[in-house]
Amino acid sequence: MLFMIVPALICGMLFISCGKTSEEMEVVVSMPVKEDTYSGTFTVKYFVAMPESWGSGSGKTTLVLQDGKFTCTGNPGFIPAGGSGTYSINDDKIVFVDENFWTADFDWNLILNGEYDFKFDGKRLKISANKNNVGYYEYVLEKQEEMISNCYQDAIIVSESEFEGAPDDPQMNIVNMEIMGNCLKIRFNSSGCSGNTWIEKLIAQEGIAKSNPPIRGVKLSLDNKELCKALIHKEISFNITSLQVEGTKKVQLNISGNSILYEY
Repeated sequence: MLFMIVPALICGMLFISCGKTSEEMEVVVSMPVKEDTYSGTFTVKYFVAMPESWGSGSGKTTLVLQDGKFTCTGNPGFIPAGGSGTYSINDDKIVFVDENFWTADFDWNLILNGEYDFKFDGKRLKISANKNNVGYYEYVLEKQEEMISNCYQDAIIVSESEFEGAPDDPQMNIVNMEIMGNCLKIRFNSSGCSGNTWIEKLIAQEGIAKSNPPIRGVKLSLDNKELCKALIHKEISFNITSLQVEGTKKVQLNISGNSILYEY
């Protein structure tokens, strides 16, 4: 009889239950959250029936915590909606205060706003909340140290003349663009021998198109004199702080025929 009781007592004394899955056990300790860039997955599970147009499920997101402020990227369909503003931490709670204006045609709980529970193990950050018994909203993220530390610091040129006159490689193709914090990562390819002699520059126009959000024209210039026909893939990154527009918290970057939203 004693041997049957002991396992149950052990389970009851642990911080995590014996019945939880390995996925639920992923973040089992909580440390002070460090200001950094975190990327991962947002998931919403509704407890009540919601309009079909509001959507449900999961989506990729990036959260930046810096100087008491936060920026969270959103997705089409608002899974999640994202948000930006200030945040504070009290014990095992993290409180976000979003400072944006939103339309009324979606679930506002998809905005990163209000009080959440959190757990952080030094790398993985889990933020979650039961919002008014409407649904369970969860962010499971990982710290993105490597990308930020490798981000170029002085690589962007803001010049109308250089934007117009910089060399273009007609064979260049942008495969993917991603922003984490103030770091823009671009994956691209072109024909060449090795890509070792390529000269890449990110050049922005001085003028800004007035819209909501404002639009800034940017060119990825590639000076490519290699005559080989091999398809060479390359990945580069830029610190894009200088592309911020005063008076707004986001700007649409149109980069060589591709568009990405920069929120800060």
